[in-house]
Amino acid sequence: MPLFSLLLRSIYLLSAFFLVAASLGGAFGGLRGLIAACGLVVAALVFLFVRAEHGILEIYGAEAGTQPALRRTLERVMTELGLAEKDQPRLSILASPSAHALVTRSWGSRGTILVSQGLAGYLTEEELRELLRSCVGRSRSRGMVFRTACAW
Repeated sequence: MPLFSLLLRSIYLLSAFFLVAASLGGAFGGLRGLIAACGLVVAALVFLFVRAEHGILEIYGAEAGTQPALRRTLERVMTELGLAEKDQPRLSILASPSAHALVTRSWGSRGTILVSQGLAGYLTEEELRELLRSCVGRSRSRGMVFRTACAW
């Protein structure tokens, strides 16, 4: 989906959220209620925006400790892409026999790549490098907070 389309959709949803909150706040508390409602909306959005990555990791039950072979493959991909180690996204394993790979990134973070045990065991080394290369690119894209890299 083009960035402009995502931006318009985000602006539309945020405007609707603010309109509902402002209407309820104004109806129940006048001007003070309106200001308080808008302040709460801004605080909630900032909190969700910053905590999105952590919440997704909790939902999927991702394990922080990864398989050493998978970690080495990611380091090799980063070297091939010419990216610094400080830009390397975190890598976590999903305890799932199905084939899933997810990329999540909160505002200001390097991002996290989640690979299921099923997918890691199914792919060859070359296919795994291509998957991780794609995931690294997605984690570095502007404005991306949560995106599915692949799911079968």
